[in-house]
Amino acid sequence: RNDDDHGLRDGFLRDRPVTLTVTLIVLTLSGLLGYLPGIGWFLSLVILLSAYKFAFEILRSSADGHTEAPENLLSVDNGTIWHYLGLHFVLLVIVIVALGSGGVVIGLLTLVLVVFLQPGMTMSLAIDGDFGRAIDPSTALAIVGRIGGPYFAAFGLLFVIQASAATAGSWLAQ
Repeated sequence: RNDDDHGLRDGFLRDRPVTLTVTLIVLTLSGLLGYLPGIGWFLSLVILLSAYKFAFEILRSSADGHTEAPENLLSVDNGTIWHYLGLHFVLLVIVIVALGSGGVVIGLLTLVLVVFLQPGMTMSLAIDGDFGRAIDPSTALAIVGRIGGPYFAAFGLLFVIQASAATAGSWLAQ
């Protein structure tokens, strides 16, 4: 055993910036604040927005060609994170409107389409920061054409994660 690795060979914490590790721990533990009576829902919302900001800053950094997570995780200050959150809000509104006006079948088809296009829209926004291009479905479809098979794997993973979260939410609501 190498004494320099302190028993963390190929472990999660090895070779990770301290900022990244601390942020992951804080976001994970602060999720428990959502259980506080009265203000728990608000704290959950703040934590969720912070987690999205954290994830998007890492995505943005990798889109700029950096292979390591940024040391300053609060560095995106040009409104890109608000565009990212706005993108998700617009997609949510589209699904709700489709469900309300077209019924369950149209709503589910719209949801599948949104989940399919969402990774491409997120990639587009991370690459150039332009909300108009990111929300345009033709941009996401062009990304699908360029990436090919791995895009479908990302879509499948995103669909499973979102379906699992929705199922878990419905179970917890009972």
